[in-house]
Parts: sequence; structure tokens; C-alpha cells
Amino acid sequence: MTLPLLFVFPETETNTPLIASVSVVVAVSAALSTFFSWGNNRGTYRGQDIAIGLVVVEWELSMMELLPNASDQESKRRALEVTREAVRDLFEALQQEHDSIFSVIQSPDEIIDEIKRKKFRGNQAGF
Repeated sequence: MTLPLLFVFPETETNTPLIASVSVVVAVSAALSTFFSWGNNRGTYRGQDIAIGLVVVEWELSMMELLPNASDQESKRRALEVTREAVRDLFEALQQEHDSIFSVIQSPDEIIDEIKRKKFRGNQAGF
């Protein structure tokens, strides 16, 4: 979108280095955005933010409910139980985020094994 606009202005019409620089910046930003999946990651991070916020608010509400009976042993036990549930939910949410981000990344060993399999299949096709 920016490149056609550069030809409208007389100052940039014949300024090849400027047009080339803008072209490179646009290409690099598009490549980086695609490579790092920033759009998808942003959605994942926002979803995680909402999920974690929900867990924290539910925990706070449960603690507020237990406050009037804070000296009661049953309330203390319930507070500990609610806290454990909240921590478990937080770790589960973070594990889901980790899995969604790193499930598409291959380790170097997996890449090497895939290359070896392709070479082996290529050698078999030649016989």
C-alpha cells in the first residue's frame, strides 16, 4: 500500500534509494511477521491473559468469601484447597500456551532425522 503512494509525490518519484529502502522494510516486516506468527501469538497471549485473569478473580472472590471465618480451621483448610486449585489452573493455562507455541517447532534432531529419511527414500527410488 505504501509503495504506490510514493510515486504520487514529485520528491519521491525519482528517488530510487528511498523506494528501494521502503520496499526492503515492507518485505522484511512481512517476513518476520509470518516467521514468528505474531498475529497468532498475540491472540494466544490475549486468551491466556483472560484465562489467568479469570482464575485470579475467582480465587480472590473465594478468599473474600472465607474472610469472615478466617480463624476457623475449616475456612483455613478451604482457603488452602482453593489456592491449590487456582495454582493448578494457572499451570494448566500456561502449559496450554507453551504447547500451542512450541508444538510447531522441530528440534534439530528431528530435522536431521527428516533429512536422513528423505535421502534414504531418494536412494531407494534410484534402484
